[in-house]
Amino acid sequence: MGGLITQYLHWQYCFWVLLAHGALMLILTWQFPETLKMPISLHTKTMLAGYWHALKNSRLIIFSLTAGLVSAISY
Repeated sequence: MGGLITQYLHWQYCFWVLLAHGALMLILTWQFPETLKMPISLHTKTMLAGYWHALKNSRLIIFSLTAGLVSAISY
């Protein structure tokens, strides 16, 4: 993508595209509401259970994969 931008525009436009990409990813993260209602202790077992719970959320997995793939392609 950077090669196409450089081919048809100036290389400085790559930074504007990356800025727009970062802003879009930031805005899309606001679709996830805060899930931590009460503070929890930071024990290994508790953290692993939290990660397991997060990995079962299909919306989170799809968003993470989309953000990762779009980032990899744009960079």
